[in-house]
Amino acid sequence: MHFENASDTRETYRFNEVTSVTGVKPYVLRFWESEFEQISPNLSEGGHKIYSNEDIYSIQKIKKLLFEDKLSIPQAKAYLDNEALEVVQSENESQVTLEENYAPSSCVTFQQSTLDMVKSALANDLKQVAPEVQQQVVVKPFNDIDVVNLVQAKKKLSIVLNKINQISSARGW
Repeated sequence: MHFENASDTRETYRFNEVTSVTGVKPYVLRFWESEFEQISPNLSEGGHKIYSNEDIYSIQKIKKLLFEDKLSIPQAKAYLDNEALEVVQSENESQVTLEENYAPSSCVTFQQSTLDMVKSALANDLKQVAPEVQQQVVVKPFNDIDVVNLVQAKKKLSIVLNKINQISSARGW
């Protein structure tokens, strides 16, 4: 899906500008913010919501899924989650090439996917856990869905922590 909009020239928008650019009513946008993790505005020092171009793109994509494609909210969420999984899987299929000293004979090709690297890092982190904790924890290998869920959880946690930091700095805590 490619959306063209006026947001290509600016980096941030206020709430009323977003409703104007996207054609989404304010109460609908507020509801979508609570339903879709893809919409994550920051708060300005004055407490106003600030939206990025990525937020605008997500809003337009959600609007298309709900209004044009006639998907329900759970279906749209599933579609967006599947789309995120496809992105991760396409990274899984890509190859990374490192060249040392620009000599073809010293070129090293890694076929280990991004997912495999994350799985490996997680497994190594678990090995470094204290032995008494290791005895209490049953460790299963991570599959692709586990990694995607962890990445999504990390994103949600980052959003929450960012908002907490914004509120605490705005209030001087």
